[in-house]
Amino acid sequence: MKVAGYVRLSRDDNKEDYISIVAQKDIISNYAKSRGWEIVKFYEDDDVSGYKFDSREGFTQLLQDIQNDKIDVVIAKDLSRIGRHNAYTLLFIENLRSMGKTLIAIDDNYDSSKDNDDIIGIKTWYNERYVKDLSKKIRSNIYSHMKNNKYQNSAPYGYIVDEVTNNLVVDESVRPIIVEIFNLYLNGYGALKIAQILNERKIPTPMEHIKSLAEKKGIYYKRNTSSKWLDTTVLNILKNDVYIGVKRLGKTRRDVVHGKRRFTDEREQFVFENNHEPIIDKEMFYKVQELIQKRKEISYRGSTKHYNPYSGLLFCLDCGTPLVARSQVGRAKFYVCRTYKKFGKQECDSHYIKEDKLNNAVKLYLSQIKITLQDYLSSLDKEINEKLKNLNQYDIAIKKTQDEITALRQEYNILLSQKIKSIAKNPEMEKIIEEQFEELEKEKLQKITALEKQLKELQTIKANTEQLNDNIIKAIDVIDIIINSEQIEKKYLEYLIDKIYVDKYGEPIIKLKGDMESLFLKHREMIREQEYIINLIRAINYLANLCIFIQTTAKKEQKK
Repeated sequence: MKVAGYVRLSRDDNKEDYISIVAQKDIISNYAKSRGWEIVKFYEDDDVSGYKFDSREGFTQLLQDIQNDKIDVVIAKDLSRIGRHNAYTLLFIENLRSMGKTLIAIDDNYDSSKDNDDIIGIKTWYNERYVKDLSKKIRSNIYSHMKNNKYQNSAPYGYIVDEVTNNLVVDESVRPIIVEIFNLYLNGYGALKIAQILNERKIPTPMEHIKSLAEKKGIYYKRNTSSKWLDTTVLNILKNDVYIGVKRLGKTRRDVVHGKRRFTDEREQFVFENNHEPIIDKEMFYKVQELIQKRKEISYRGSTKHYNPYSGLLFCLDCGTPLVARSQVGRAKFYVCRTYKKFGKQECDSHYIKEDKLNNAVKLYLSQIKITLQDYLSSLDKEINEKLKNLNQYDIAIKKTQDEITALRQEYNILLSQKIKSIAKNPEMEKIIEEQFEELEKEKLQKITALEKQLKELQTIKANTEQLNDNIIKAIDVIDIIINSEQIEKKYLEYLIDKIYVDKYGEPIIKLKGDMESLFLKHREMIREQEYIINLIRAINYLANLCIFIQTTAKKEQKK
C-alpha cells in the first residue's frame, strides 16, 4: 500500500479548531503507524483556501501522483483539509473510488472504501457553509469600515501609509514623477510616448517601487512585477483621482467566495473627498480627464516625431477628420486634411494651412476675445462692485440667520424637556400630551430646516462673490500672456479652444471651450436676482480659473 498524507492550513480555518501543519502530520503519521502503514510522502499547502481546488500546488501534485498510480491511500486530518467546496470535494472522493483509491479522514471517522457518501455529504456541505459564512462576515466587516472611512488597503503609487495614523501621506520620491506624467500629457504627449520616456530614463515602475518599499520593511512581496512602463500604466495614473485627495474604497468586489473580482459602479463605492494631501490640483486633473476622452474619440497617438501644438484640435470643416502636420525641406510646417492625404482630391480638398497663419489667426482671435471680455466686464463693473459692497450685508444676514437657528433649537429642546416632565407627572395622559406637543415640535423643526437652507444659500453667494473679487482682476492680464507669447504651447490651446475647423480655402474657424457667448449675452431680466448673481460668478470664474492656471505655469517656466 502506497500511503500519502495531505495537510493544509489557511486563513479561512476555524480558529477554535486551529491546528498547525506539523500537528496535522503527527496525527496522520500516528494513525498510519497504528494501521501498520508507512507514509511515503506528505503533500502540503500552507496559507491556501480550501475553497480553491485548481490553485493548490500540493493538492495538484497529489492528483497527478494518484493518476500515475504512485498513491493508493490518502490520509487527511478531516474532510475540510481536502476542501471546503461541497461539490468538488464529493467529486474528488468519487474519482478516487472509480480509480480504486481510498480517502481516509481521521477526525470525521470516514473511509471512502467502506462508508456511504450520503452522510458524508452533510459534512462537506457544512464545511462549505462555514467558509461562505466566514467570507460574508469578513466582507460585511470590511464594508462597514469602508463606509466609515476606517479601512485602508495598500497605498497606491505615490503614497505611503502612515504607521501611526493609518492615513495616506505623499511619497516625496515619487511626487515629481506623477507631476511630470500629468504635465507631459497636457503638453501633447500620449500615454505610449510617456511610457517610452520613463523607460528610457529607467524610472522604476509602480510595482517595482511598491515592491522595494515592502522589502525595506522586511515584507515578502509575492506579486509579479514588470520592469517596463506600459501605456495602460500611465493611463491608470492619469485617471486615478487619488492624486487630487480622493479616497475611493470598494472599487472592486467578489460576488462569490474566491470568485473573479469585478469593477463596481461608482454608486457602490465609498468616496471621501479631501481625504489626504493631493499631488495634482483639481483643475489640472479634470483637464486631463477631458483630454483623455477627447483623444480617445479621435484615436490620438501622441507619438509623432515633431512637436505639434494643434494635434487633437484641428479638423477639416467638410469631412470632419483631423488635419495632419506635414514638414518638407525648404517649406514651413503646414497642415492638410487626413482624408485628402490618404485618398486624394476625389474624396476631399486639401484644406491646406500653414502653421504661421494658424498661429496668427489664433492670436488675433484671442485679441478679439480680450476686447469682448473687457467690454463685458466694463459694462458690468458697477453692478459687480455693488454686489461686492453688499458683502457686509451678507455677513449681517448670515449672523442673523445663525442666531435664529440657535434660538429655535433652544426652544425645541425646552419643548422636549417640558413634554418629558409632563408625561412623568401624568403617565396616564401620555398619549394626549404627545399629541399636544407633536404639532409644536413639527413647527419648530420646519422653521429650523427652512432657516438652515437659507443660511446655506447665503454662505454660497458670499463665498462665490469673494472668489469673484479675487479672480476677476486676473483674467485680462493672463490672456495678454497668451497673446504675447512667442510660441503658442499646446496646453494653453487646449485650455481655451475646443476645436479649430479649416475650410477648403485654408481659413480657420475657432470654437472656444464652454458656452461663453451665451453666458455673456444672457438676459438679466429673465433670471431671478439670486440666480443671476450665481450665473455671473460661474461665467467669470470659468475663464478666470483657466487663465490663472496658465499664468502660474508661465511664471514657473520663466523662472526655469
